[in-house]
Amino acid sequence: MHIELVDKALDPNEYEEENMMNMIEIALLCTQSPPNLRPIMSEVVLMLSSGGSFRRLQMTRPTVIHHHRRIHVDAKGLHQILILCITRQLEAFRAGFNQVFEASSLEIFSPSELDYLLCGRREMWEADTLVEHIKFDHGYTSKSPVVINFLEIMGEFNPEQQRAFCQFVTGAPRLPPGGLAVLNPNSNNTASNAAGGVSESVDDDLPSVMTCAHYLKLPPYSTKKWFFD
Repeated sequence: MHIELVDKALDPNEYEEENMMNMIEIALLCTQSPPNLRPIMSEVVLMLSSGGSFRRLQMTRPTVIHHHRRIHVDAKGLHQILILCITRQLEAFRAGFNQVFEASSLEIFSPSELDYLLCGRREMWEADTLVEHIKFDHGYTSKSPVVINFLEIMGEFNPEQQRAFCQFVTGAPRLPPGGLAVLNPNSNNTASNAAGGVSESVDDDLPSVMTCAHYLKLPPYSTKKWFFD
């Protein structure tokens, strides 16, 4: 199903269609008229956290969602939702932004260039360059068996897995322009043996991170399969 309200500049591989439909539906519910028909914040939180299993609320005109979940918005309603309802907020944002950086200066960039500068790289890393940008300590070296297994697994990640791993370690789903080589602090990730409190069977331990430092605590798993178990 084609989602006509989604910005064409977004990469379809970076979102799931069902999740996007849920987000659009929630957004339309929160902007419908009159205001007393909009869900309260606790209901919105439940909707966002339930993965689409929330109780469906009846939507009023100008928006209608049919049983097959395709969203129809007439021209007047679309103008109301996308322009009139947020005009004051957009003007306030533009005024505040201009106090820091003249927005007109951004016109020299294309949408894809702005996406790269503000959101970072879509391509994460190449398998053969990983070892150059990761620091190993607390007994680990690039030749440690657990590190070799770790790098092999990272090199096999698909784009979605790369984004998930990057989110886990750095708190963001993308790397900055320049990739791992310019990741700050210290322009590196760190893999280390779990510090203290190692369980009786180290294979039962889970990796942990200090996100602000991009520091990954990697247990010394006995075999590669424990990375997946």
